[in-house]
Amino acid sequence: MVWGTVESVITKALHYSTPLSYAWLFLLFTFRSFIVAVVGGSVYGDESGNFKCDTNQPGCQNVCFNRFSPISHMRFWAFQLLFVCLPTIIFMGFAQFELAKVNMIKKQKEEEQVKQTSNSEYYNSASYWSNKKKLDKKSARYGVDKLKKKTTVAKEGVVDVAWTPRIRTIFIVHLIARFGMECLFIYLSYLLQQQQSKKTGLSAMWVPEKYECTHGEFETNSACSQNTLIPCWVSRPWEKTIFMLYMTIISVISAIICVVEFIYVLTRTTRKSLQRRAHRNVEKKQLMQGNGKTGNGSIVSESTNGPAGYPKLPKDEKELEAMEGAISEECELEAEDPPSYKTDEEREALTA
Repeated sequence: MVWGTVESVITKALHYSTPLSYAWLFLLFTFRSFIVAVVGGSVYGDESGNFKCDTNQPGCQNVCFNRFSPISHMRFWAFQLLFVCLPTIIFMGFAQFELAKVNMIKKQKEEEQVKQTSNSEYYNSASYWSNKKKLDKKSARYGVDKLKKKTTVAKEGVVDVAWTPRIRTIFIVHLIARFGMECLFIYLSYLLQQQQSKKTGLSAMWVPEKYECTHGEFETNSACSQNTLIPCWVSRPWEKTIFMLYMTIISVISAIICVVEFIYVLTRTTRKSLQRRAHRNVEKKQLMQGNGKTGNGSIVSESTNGPAGYPKLPKDEKELEAMEGAISEECELEAEDPPSYKTDEEREALTA
């Protein structure tokens, strides 16, 4: 029942995903959960009963098994599958919440548009501009104007998927969280096997045939206090080793898929952002060049009459030479020294 609900939620979340997410889901439910449910029970079903220790001390075998296996492998893998799916479930809930907010803002804008059309006085009221300012702020926050819909093929057929900048950001974050969960449980699996084999490195992943229980050596009032070193025997160690290596390899492959998908989504998003920016720069450059050709914003126009307050430009070399000669004569006249006057009467008579 629980796995059916988890699978349905993750399937809906795959509408936002890439083909790599389908590969991850296939590994999760086919090569991990299905194999654990079918084969894991027969391998680890009676692990405690088949764990035998060479002792007659009451309770010693139980405490040795608790030290050998702090958690059942079946429960450990169940926790692993649930926690690995958790980032995807959270992302799906966030995406549904974001889309609900976007639809609500669109509906509010439509209602405001209807009020403005039906009542002309409402456009000049303070409430209209206050509501408009709030809606514009919400639209910018949730990316209503940047909403994009893409068509994808899913299990239920052709589906329209809505994307906003916030949904795209949380999708990338959820990939990082999913990779982190995969790495965390790979490390916890290594610690669990290290507890059983008492070895480090790759050799720790092998389940030993013989487990040496030292519970009585380190614990006071232990059930194994009469003997500090008790040998215990593990059932089907090779079978468990193969199964453990299989689950570890599948977990590593799933983590690699998460990394590749993260790089793919980040690269594609960055490339599209750079393309949009380059396209805007080209449009801006073309607009500036178009304004320069039409003469908008320039002081001197190519019109024959010329703008008001400015002389008409000469059309040939003769007119240019004539204009230069007139300008030079005016400059020479202005450069001459003014005449001297002996008396004020002479100056007034000449200037009159």
